[in-house]
Amino acid sequence: MPITHKTRFFTSDMANAPVMTPGAGGIIAVLDGCLLNGFNTKTLSSLSVTSGIATATVSSGHGYSLHSIIDISGASISALNATHRILSVPDANTFTFDATGVANGTATGTITAIMSVPTGWTKAFSGTNKAAYKSTTSASGCYFRIDDSGAYNNANGQPARGYESMTDVDTGSAPFPTTAQEANFNWRRSTDASGDRLWALVADDQFFYLFVRISAANTANTVMLFGDINSFDVLDAFACVCSGASDFSGGQSGAAAVSSYTPFSYSALTGPYIARPHGASAAGADSCFIAHMGGDYNNFSANSAFNTATSSIAGGMLLARGGVIFDNSLGRKPHGMLPAFHTSLVIPTTLIPNNHSVQIINGALYLCTRLFTGGSAQDGFVAIGLDGWR
Repeated sequence: MPITHKTRFFTSDMANAPVMTPGAGGIIAVLDGCLLNGFNTKTLSSLSVTSGIATATVSSGHGYSLHSIIDISGASISALNATHRILSVPDANTFTFDATGVANGTATGTITAIMSVPTGWTKAFSGTNKAAYKSTTSASGCYFRIDDSGAYNNANGQPARGYESMTDVDTGSAPFPTTAQEANFNWRRSTDASGDRLWALVADDQFFYLFVRISAANTANTVMLFGDINSFDVLDAFACVCSGASDFSGGQSGAAAVSSYTPFSYSALTGPYIARPHGASAAGADSCFIAHMGGDYNNFSANSAFNTATSSIAGGMLLARGGVIFDNSLGRKPHGMLPAFHTSLVIPTTLIPNNHSVQIINGALYLCTRLFTGGSAQDGFVAIGLDGWR
């Protein structure tokens, strides 16, 4: 059956994926490719349906990986012109997808496939290595602005901030955070010049996570995020969060842009910023706390310094739903949740030995990635659900 939800995932090792260079424009290249344009367009040599399974061939190789989501267009069998998840990859020239309910037959026409994007994002404003992105389907309608022009060795990273409204790429109102709250608020693509960055992006039409291995020597990633969370108030019009950091040095490079500060103990440490605390009638950003089972101020998941178990007593992985957002100025009142954000209660040494991978855990599909835990340890783990967020 066609995919109807908007959740999509992309990784740097996909064929013809956008390249994040260490230099200027690397982050924008990835955001454009994954949120706006798609990539790896292929013309199919054949497309046929047998017993509810569509089989496609590409004479020169397709480059699509298992579980990827693609858009098919141009087929004479109109039911196939839709969004589909790759079901299997028998060889480099062949892939299949579910076509339940479609009669047996062979499609004709100039049929194309492309990596599917979560329709709804626009690049509202742009400049040289600058961009402002906006979700046209979100309740908040807020903008994410990034200045991606700095060198890889820029001490602070690339300036990034959310805005409630903008009139051009350099002018916006109601920023989150404000410059009084965070004078330096940044994302980061690289801390060295030793080659293109490994990355993964997971998004729907209202929110995205970007994971980047900003140091070639690391096996863990920095996580950065922007968009409307799943608010506990369905009428909430300002539940848009933006992560960032002023310091990406040392162990902070793994989680600095969305620190795992607990709302139940630490008094001064906060994570991302939200456009407005719940119920606020006037613009004014608020800092947030993030909570998940077992998390503290710099741990997203089990930490090998204290936890040695690699499975539960039943065997295998054990995930916990996390990412609860708390408004700092409202007595740390729970506001909503990061979409499909899960942490690990065991050390996932066999599941994800390096960087990121797509895994089926307990029957559900996840993009799994490594993060830093306390100090410079690189055995943290988060899993982002891929089966639809809203």
